[in-house]
Amino acid sequence: MGSDEQITEYLECVAVSEVLGKSERRLHLLEYLIRTEHSGAGDTLKAYAIGIDVLGKPDDFDPAIDSSVRVEMGRLRTALASFESSDAARCTLSVEIPTGSYRPKITQRAAKVTDSAARPTRKTLFTVAALSAILTAMVLVAAFLLLPRADEPTPRTTAGIRLAMDSFEGTATETAQVEAALRESLVRNPSIAILSQRTGDTADVDFALRGLISHLNRFERRVSVELLNVHEDRVIWTKSVGVSDEDDIAQRVSDEVGGELNLRLLGASKDFLEGRNPKSLTAQQLFLMATWVPSPKAANSLEWEEQKIALMQLALDRNPDLGTAHSVMADKLAQLANFYPDYNTPETQEMVLTHIDRATRLEPFHPDAMFNVAQAHWHAGRIRESHVVMRRVLDLDPGHGLARFLADVVPYTCVVPPPSVIARTVAFDAALSPNNPMRWITLNWIAWLKINAGDDEGALQAKEQASLIFETPYTFAGHAMLLNRMGRPDDAMHVMARQQSNWPAISAAHFAQVTMPRLCRESDAPGPLLGDYEALANLLARAE
Repeated sequence: MGSDEQITEYLECVAVSEVLGKSERRLHLLEYLIRTEHSGAGDTLKAYAIGIDVLGKPDDFDPAIDSSVRVEMGRLRTALASFESSDAARCTLSVEIPTGSYRPKITQRAAKVTDSAARPTRKTLFTVAALSAILTAMVLVAAFLLLPRADEPTPRTTAGIRLAMDSFEGTATETAQVEAALRESLVRNPSIAILSQRTGDTADVDFALRGLISHLNRFERRVSVELLNVHEDRVIWTKSVGVSDEDDIAQRVSDEVGGELNLRLLGASKDFLEGRNPKSLTAQQLFLMATWVPSPKAANSLEWEEQKIALMQLALDRNPDLGTAHSVMADKLAQLANFYPDYNTPETQEMVLTHIDRATRLEPFHPDAMFNVAQAHWHAGRIRESHVVMRRVLDLDPGHGLARFLADVVPYTCVVPPPSVIARTVAFDAALSPNNPMRWITLNWIAWLKINAGDDEGALQAKEQASLIFETPYTFAGHAMLLNRMGRPDDAMHVMARQQSNWPAISAAHFAQVTMPRLCRESDAPGPLLGDYEALANLLARAE
């Protein structure tokens, strides 16, 4: 595992490399993890202990509510991944913190430092790392200019889509941090194969990511990222973020670019695969097609939800042990049981439980599969279980912004939320880009929480914004209920009527008698909430 001297050497190597930016706390966290593991007390490395010992949290710190430990660990993993892949990693030890664990894995590096006369100083280490980076860049340029292009394209992978990380322009240290942060945002999704470069033949890759890090002045930089559809040779999404000299550049990119990049890439991939014969798609491509993300072609209809189930059934017919497909089936069947009486049967409920169990057993470390499982629990009214699994998603992927958001709001599905929770949801939404597709979900939850809190005007404003992005029966039924509660019955009927073609035979009575009681069964519904859905059902019944 290494000696105390080797650990000190490793920490100095990491500090000099600047992958941790200006964060002394992150270096302290790394030292705490390594020395605790080295002392034989690695089993004590839990979120609560880290929060108390490193982050200075009070004794009543609850990691289930306060996600700061998960977030800080995610930042540290990203930084270490950048360090270990760089030329600065010349120390004797190698350290990795596996996803889903707080215990570091400490090993001896294969190519050990041979000069053991004295441990190098920070100045020496910095000089060596800088010279190594320059030499490496020169070698890569020479190789590109002098070697012939390969005639054969990179072999296709079994992933759903293939993304090339084109070279980012900027200083070596900064580009390494930005590229590592973006890789960290994407790498946990096995549906995406990340390639280092594209060969020039569009047969080897579907999308490409490129970027520029420009210095505006001594204290400010701008990170600009572009996502390209290689087959059509066009830019499909761009994002820029300003970074000050005091900021952690990797974390800013991860927070403000990484999450949205994932959504944009998934949406573009679905559009890219649209129209193909499902039988020609790989299992990962079928999973992508059945994973909902807003896009110009996103469908809001019963027909499309049933098509997703058919796609996953096709995948399961090929491979009954495909955990991702089981997770989608659990989510979709549980959801449709809340929308339609025909799906609300004991047989369907039993199928939901079976798919949840299969997905959990087969893909316990797949964050997207666990996210679907958490959603399935929520549809089925198991709010506490949904919250537990959503926190599991964050353990697997601390950068999963939507999971972090839902872990905060799900416990208040049918409970009056404290003002601090509403304030956090509003702040989370405000920090997103105005056209971020995730805002369909954040705005609807803002409305949901404000309905529970009795702020009808605030809820209506959020509902109207969300309806411009996307709607499902949950959202438009809640919108209609709210309008009726506010004395606008004609507007309520209009909201329900305009969705009849997408959701034929949608029933407000089913929402009043089945859906909302199911979602609220673990808690007392706030105020007259259930009665308001019953009032909407009565309004529509009288209009028939």
